Amino acid sequence: PIWTTTGTNFSSVTYTNQEGKYTKIGNIVHVSLRLRSSASSGGSGNLLVGGLPFTVNDSAGSGGGSPSSYNINYDNSTINVATETRVNNNQFYLLSSSDGGSWANVDYGGIMGNGVSELRVSFDYITDS
Repeated sequence: PIWTTTGTNFSSVTYTNQEGKYTKIGNIVHVSLRLRSSASSGGSGNLLVGGLPFTVNDSAGSGGGSPSSYNINYDNSTINVATETRVNNNQFYLLSSSDGGSWANVDYGGIMGNGVSELRVSFDYITDS
């Protein structure tokens, strides 16, 4: 099945691609998605992606994967980027880490306001739906 992904925390986003595919076996959901925007404005807070097909039921927040991205700005000291799901929600967010540093949320400012930004990722998460 295919579902529509959404970037949150923006008052306006123009998408050129926002689709995801999923497979659910028992309480495990595997998702694969591509989210591409050509313009955005009015952002605030952390960069969140919503629209996961089922509500996350994993208090450890362990659902996530390693994304590929294009034209998403990360802090210059970033050496790793990962996704993490939000419990009791249908969203995930991006985390970045630096050498010897801790994980930090990637904020909305990473998305190019007047250019193409793209995020591709696949991961599994737990649901009770």
